[in-house]
Amino acid sequence: MRRVVGTALLALALGACGEDPVPGLRARRAALLESTVEKERFWAEVERKGRATGARRELEGERAALLGRDGALAARAAQIEEARARAVEVNARADDVRAEVAARADEEEAAVRALEETLGAWSVPLPEPEPDAPGGGAS
Repeated sequence: MRRVVGTALLALALGACGEDPVPGLRARRAALLESTVEKERFWAEVERKGRATGARRELEGERAALLGRDGALAARAAQIEEARARAVEVNARADDVRAEVAARADEEEAAVRALEETLGAWSVPLPEPEPDAPGGGAS
């Protein structure tokens, strides 16, 4: 009953305005239908966007993890580079010491040769021990 009364009042109100509302209402309905999508298409889009959002969150999580690993790797690379630089420095010092020791060894060998030559000039051949002499040949 209320519906009938409401429709009647609406009809009277529209009739009182003098304009036919049906073409305007049809145009409004057509505009609304054009601007809306079907339920199936709507929910398919919602599902697609939901999957895309989930995938995006997953990728962002992976990216954050990779950035964290990248930072740790960069710190480790810096430590390794520092250790390598120290090793290069130590090796250079070792090469210097090795060269210095080789030079000293050459000098010492030259000094020993010079002493041997000097001693060789002073040496007198020793007589051969006799076989029957004590501390000599056969025992």
